[in-house]
Formats: sequence, structure tokens, C-alpha cells
Amino acid sequence: MNVNALKEIIENHEHLLVERAQSMGLEERSVQVAALIVDDRGYDALVGRQIWVFDNAVRPLVEDVPCSGYQGLFGEDQNECPNILDDEDLVECYQNESFLCEACQGNANSDSDARDSFMRE
Repeated sequence: MNVNALKEIIENHEHLLVERAQSMGLEERSVQVAALIVDDRGYDALVGRQIWVFDNAVRPLVEDVPCSGYQGLFGEDQNECPNILDDEDLVECYQNESFLCEACQGNANSDSDARDSFMRE
């Protein structure tokens, strides 16, 4: 579990916790509290239903986060990517609001360079 990503979410992207709660039919505050407890005191401080809430609502945001896939230069359908984001890149992904693995980011950069070159000509 990436505790730095958890801290980033709590401090700067709390709306993600709210969205997870809403999508799962949970009370927003219960998801927020579970995240705060783990951030402050660690996972072992969770009790009862908090464990389930954290494991199902928060953990997917900070562990084994999937690549969102890359939409090509010409707006073709989003490619599904089977890759999991590198744990050390996860905080930066949240900061940039871009959840692309190294391969998909490389494709995005190549397309961006090609577009820029085309526009200059």
C-alpha cells in the first residue's frame, strides 16, 4: 500500500474518497475516516467495518492502481492497458491527474511530439 499516495489523496484529492463512497453506496464520512485512520495510525488501527471500508473503497486508490490506457493522437478509442502503475509513480499520477503506465505515457509523448512537429510545418 502506498502511504504517500494515501496522504496525497487526503490532502489534495479528497473528492476521490467522496466519489468512491458514492459509487459504492457508502457514507462519505466512513470512507474519509478510514483513510484518515490509516494515514495517522496505520492499517492495524482500523476496527470492525472500517477494515472492510478501507479495503474496498480506499485500498484500490493506493495499491495495484491500473493504467487508464491511452487514447491515440487521432481520437481513436481508448486502448485498454493491462499494466499496473508503478508504486513509486503513484503520487505523481495523482498530482498530474494522469494515470498512464510508462508504455502508455511513452505513446502519449510520441504522439504529442508528432503533433507539435506537424503544427510547426
